[in-house]
Amino acid sequence: MFAGRSRVSFALKVGLPLFDSSVLDRLAAQAKSHGDAHLVRELVADAITSILHCASELEAAIGAGDMARARSHAHRLKSVLRQVGALRMGEAAARTESLATVDDEATHEAARRVLSLRDETTAALRAHLELME
Repeated sequence: MFAGRSRVSFALKVGLPLFDSSVLDRLAAQAKSHGDAHLVRELVADAITSILHCASELEAAIGAGDMARARSHAHRLKSVLRQVGALRMGEAAARTESLATVDDEATHEAARRVLSLRDETTAALRAHLELME
């Protein structure tokens, strides 16, 4: 029924790494060169909070069948995740955003994928945050 809504396009990107620490390493080097090394730690801490909040809101929106709200939270998640190098969950959020025009199984599956990566992604970010201290 929805030719573009298959699992195939998502499956091709599942091999993405969970987290690309070089993204934060580059930001940290830039911040350090400007005397603002603490800003990256704050960015990561804020990102973790945003990821948890937006993921919960996405879950609630999907559960309520509110695709406009789901799309909005998936978009916010995608932005935050990509900013800190959380590639796999960021790609899953992008997929959810693109599918959340219709309340169907493909959209729910994409959202479940995002939510399944929440704990692992935030744990990786917390571990990187500890290394930065």
